[in-house]
Amino acid sequence: MSDAIVKPNSGYVNVTVRLDPNWTYIDLWKEVFEEHLHLGAANPHKRRDGVAFTALFIELEEGFEESFEANYSETDVVGRAEAYMTYTGGSNKEVPLTFQFHVQDGSPLAEVVRPARWLDSLKLPVVDIKAKVSHAPPPLLLQVGSLLIMRCVLATANIQWKSPFEPGTMYPHGAEVQCTFRSVRSPASAYGGLGDFRYLMG
Repeated sequence: MSDAIVKPNSGYVNVTVRLDPNWTYIDLWKEVFEEHLHLGAANPHKRRDGVAFTALFIELEEGFEESFEANYSETDVVGRAEAYMTYTGGSNKEVPLTFQFHVQDGSPLAEVVRPARWLDSLKLPVVDIKAKVSHAPPPLLLQVGSLLIMRCVLATANIQWKSPFEPGTMYPHGAEVQCTFRSVRSPASAYGGLGDFRYLMG
């Protein structure tokens, strides 16, 4: 096992991804998750509704970064060496994280394929088959220990399956999922107003 792969003994690794409990369509997600994705067995919390996931392994050797940009417009003024700078807003904060899955004492399907597919599913729309409508992918709460709590969406999730592969089923014994989380604020009306920390989060 690489030094970059750290198991969360002694509470070292504490990275959790969960669906925003205030999301309007969370009950629909639970229904789709349980009936179609069948990923509940891969959830370390043993929750069958698939609303939360805690990372067992994550790439930490290079650390991780938070990126955020402040945007300004420039106004050139005759006779001035420098332009005026007018603040126009900021970008959405981005946090890239790489999750790693390895067969430990179970099956490749439960310990590698299902959790990787769960992360990947967070960037897909949620389809209500009965109503014949689809809804945007779920808003998430990303928590990295006490360092970061961010309301976000999953912008990208790229899966790389790792050998060896099971004969016949081709289930891999390892996988890396490179994710990019992008911050989004909640509508103020969903909480207590503009001063509510849950609205300000992210």
